[in-house]
Amino acid sequence: MSGVCEQVESGLQELEEVIYWMELLRESDIVSGERFEDVNGEAKELLAILVASVKTAKRNAEHSARVL
Repeated sequence: MSGVCEQVESGLQELEEVIYWMELLRESDIVSGERFEDVNGEAKELLAILVASVKTAKRNAEHSARVL
């Protein structure tokens, strides 16, 4: 697996942790519902982008390995 793919996966893990902590802040009423929804929506979009990027990178790496 490429170094870039590993870095993206690391970023994905970090983002998942951020989402977890944001949910705790919301459940504790430290963050308002409206603010949480805004930030959580952005985080979920980023999550989807990173997941798609990792899948694409892995698929491309597998294809390149078969071609060689």
